[in-house]
Amino acid sequence: MSTSALICEGCGETNRVRRQAVRGPRCRRCRRALPWLVDASDDDFPRVVGSAPLPVVIDFWGPWCAPSRKLGPVFEQLATALAGRAKLVRVNVEDTPHVVELYGVQGLPTLLAVYEGRAIARKCGAAQAPEVRDWVEEALRRSVSAATSDG
Repeated sequence: MSTSALICEGCGETNRVRRQAVRGPRCRRCRRALPWLVDASDDDFPRVVGSAPLPVVIDFWGPWCAPSRKLGPVFEQLATALAGRAKLVRVNVEDTPHVVELYGVQGLPTLLAVYEGRAIARKCGAAQAPEVRDWVEEALRRSVSAATSDG
């Protein structure tokens, strides 16, 4: 099972986190929520996204796409800011043709917010960091709204 090492900003502890975890990662020492940022492929995408108990924000990107490369650091910062509130997943379109086709991704970068298996928001094209943050926050509000109206 694939894991990644995350360092807690609160206490400095190094934590091993499974990419397909069923709960948001927490520091084993201080229990603080950790950023949940993973890469997904065609092979593990259903498990990485489908098992998440939190809203998922997916970044469809390409290494040759300048706006995608510019969004990368913003996406990483968002993972830290949204620790405990969302799972962020990066999908390299060159390595995931099935997932790209499944979601009808036609331009890069494309951000997609998914909650309980349903796409709830989509943003295509280049954007500045504040615009991306605002879009993600609005998508998270939609997921909370969908959860409260469903049940």
